[in-house]
Amino acid sequence: MLYRVQKVDYIPPYSLRLHYTDGVQLRVNLMSWLREGLVFAPLRNPERFQNYHLERSGQVLSWGEDLEVDVDTFRCDD
Repeated sequence: MLYRVQKVDYIPPYSLRLHYTDGVQLRVNLMSWLREGLVFAPLRNPERFQNYHLERSGQVLSWGEDLEVDVDTFRCDD
């Protein structure tokens, strides 16, 4: 299913609250992603982590061209 996010709130130090267009709100803690893999290692810098934005009409959470996550990744209910 294609979910879309309309708003993202930063929750220190490495969490985000995603507001989906269907009314669901999820708090996502990305600390384990930052610890486990080299791909997301640049986001260990708090300034870089906070520099996120939505792309493709709210389908992708992005920190630039090299770091993107489809918002469907965080939905486990369907």
